Amino acid sequence: MFYIILSMETKSANQISRELGRDYESVLNFVREVQELAKRVGGVRLEGICEADEVYVNSGDKGVKEGNPRGRGLSVKGRGTYDKDRPPVLTLVRRRDGMAEFVLLSDMSQAVEEIRSRASEDCVIITDNYPAYDKLDSIGINLMRINHSERYADEDIHLNKCENRHSFLRSFLSKFRGVSKRHLQGHLSFLALLINMPTRWFSTLLSLTMPI
Repeated sequence: MFYIILSMETKSANQISRELGRDYESVLNFVREVQELAKRVGGVRLEGICEADEVYVNSGDKGVKEGNPRGRGLSVKGRGTYDKDRPPVLTLVRRRDGMAEFVLLSDMSQAVEEIRSRASEDCVIITDNYPAYDKLDSIGINLMRINHSERYADEDIHLNKCENRHSFLRSFLSKFRGVSKRHLQGHLSFLALLINMPTRWFSTLLSLTMPI
């Protein structure tokens, strides 16, 4: 158990099962249980200046084991939906401490509600000019926009932290070479825990799997 949890940072369930000589399905089921625990720990309250941006993940649901080559990857921008096997992932970052959350969406029409449900009264959300974010202003959320067709930063108005988290996401998902969309949120929640608790993620998960 200790080795499996510790290895989840850098290895797929397929690789872990081979190294341990354990049944793949048993290891995978335990990995998914740990990912569910990561969901409980995660979640970011949007306070102060925060960033919101989206990426699209090529992620189907064909029952192929994680670790089998499928040419999956991460694409910045573009249009996609969960039903089309290219779901959007909404990335939220609180600037004051860098806390991040990745939220799997069916489509971008859900983005406003996901942001609203996490936003405090003092929250200022920075987004690009994607129309999916237009309604934030009308529901009382302070909104600042950056037009990426003209520039990528205007003093403090930028999405640099989101773009940084996207690079982590790209690298993290690449080792699986295929993630079912049914289990994608588990991977996203685990990655957020790694980012938000870089020195405490292992002990936190261990305490949840071995309650006193």
